[in-house]
Amino acid sequence: KLGYQFSDFRVDPVLNEAGQLIFLNSNRYTAPFLGLGAGFDVSSTTFAHVGFDYYIAPSMKETFADAATGNGASGTVSSVSGLAFGGGLTFKFASNLGAGFGLKYATWNTQFAGVGNRFTQPVADGKAADTFVNVGLFVNYSF
Repeated sequence: KLGYQFSDFRVDPVLNEAGQLIFLNSNRYTAPFLGLGAGFDVSSTTFAHVGFDYYIAPSMKETFADAATGNGASGTVSSVSGLAFGGGLTFKFASNLGAGFGLKYATWNTQFAGVGNRFTQPVADGKAADTFVNVGLFVNYSF
């Protein structure tokens, strides 16, 4: 499968009196992805599926920039990588209609270059890693 993923790690900015970030900041990750999956019948009314997504040319943006330098809180993004995997069950009501649930685990890793300002301290060549676990319900119709 091919698709496009965006994930937000949102945190309300907490600044000190000098306008410096003193807590985590919000990050947005985006990427097209290439996925590979498999599915099989568990019973005549239940279908299981698993899959893996590889993010192609992912990007990351921090929502807070240092007022003095304009840099992100962690510096300038130099590289981003990510992948996801998941699975679920579909319960068939008819040959082309079903409902189910799924779980997706995604992890993103970012390397920064240069100097940022996080927790009121200069940060050089920082790193960030965020993990998302999504649980969802869905309706499936095939034609």
